[in-house]
Amino acid sequence: IVPPNEVVVLVCFEVALIEVRGIINLCIPYNSFERIGAKLGSTSWMTYGSRKQATPQSIKKISKSVRNMKVGLKTKLAQTKMRMRELLSLRVGDVICTEKPVDSLLLVSVEGIPKYWARPGTYKGYTAIQIEEIIEDPTDIIAQD
Repeated sequence: IVPPNEVVVLVCFEVALIEVRGIINLCIPYNSFERIGAKLGSTSWMTYGSRKQATPQSIKKISKSVRNMKVGLKTKLAQTKMRMRELLSLRVGDVICTEKPVDSLLLVSVEGIPKYWARPGTYKGYTAIQIEEIIEDPTDIIAQD
């Protein structure tokens, strides 16, 4: 955190991975550069703005990293509303009915973005979901929420 009148260096990166693009902005106080000022001579800035083309090796390396990334996957089994007095009177063995039919599809989101419709079930003793449909345009689903 720096005072509002402090000189800063703003560095902007455009990041593109497969079909996703985004911008990362770094705001660095100028006094952080005082220690490395000699290394920031004019010759260091000669290549500023030049773009390097991706090589097949760099594409392969990044693709492998992306394929090995772990991402958050979420699905909501059901939800309902109940009065506070009902909530306070819940006991072990009570059944809570929801508005969702037992055979309805569940929305599966990847990192918060709707991606699949799935059916709940079990697999080898674990709770599981089976993908039934891929959501091509998540904006339709987001608009409904």
